Amino acid sequence: HSSLCNAIKHIFRVMKHQWCILQIPLEYSMEVQVVIPMALCALHNFIHEEDPEVFYEDYDAKIPEIGNDTRGKLSDGPPNVAEKRRADARHDQIAAEMWADYLAQNA
Repeated sequence: HSSLCNAIKHIFRVMKHQWCILQIPLEYSMEVQVVIPMALCALHNFIHEEDPEVFYEDYDAKIPEIGNDTRGKLSDGPPNVAEKRRADARHDQIAAEMWADYLAQNA
């Protein structure tokens, strides 16, 4: 379970490093936002097939920050304790669901 969690976190680091759109608040409907990560994964896989040299960079390096010229707003400041607990609980729920799906598919 922990290695799967680490792999998922690594994937998100790679994607955030490669696609800066994942670092900014978006002004798209939720229907559009939901498909953006999958579309970016498809682009990532296409680029990997066509020009794998692109991926020899160090993706564990610090993810570059986006400037202040972005639109949208995520929050007024860092999350409070209750928000952090909700986010952690949701994270754990998603990881558990993914693990259960993995076990079901490989049973």
